[in-house]
Amino acid sequence: MNVANFNEKLRFIVENGDLSINGVLYREYSDAFDEWYGDPLPEEFCIDPGYPESDFREWVASRLLNVGDEDPEISVEHLEEEIDRIKNARKD
Repeated sequence: MNVANFNEKLRFIVENGDLSINGVLYREYSDAFDEWYGDPLPEEFCIDPGYPESDFREWVASRLLNVGDEDPEISVEHLEEEIDRIKNARKD
């Protein structure tokens, strides 16, 4: 795995992607995020449109790989799908 390439994709998504609770990455990785967060998010917090987006963005940003890491927590395929969504949205 090319660590620099993975990290570049991840940074792009942190800066430009939909990391809200309605986004694909949140739906895919909400269990891992909840585990990192400590508890499942209470229902009333999910009503606020800005929450937990900032915390989820922080979680995604913390998934950067170090040289020698073999198994990223977020799959390359999911990163590439999100990048494609971002680029397609910009075309419209």
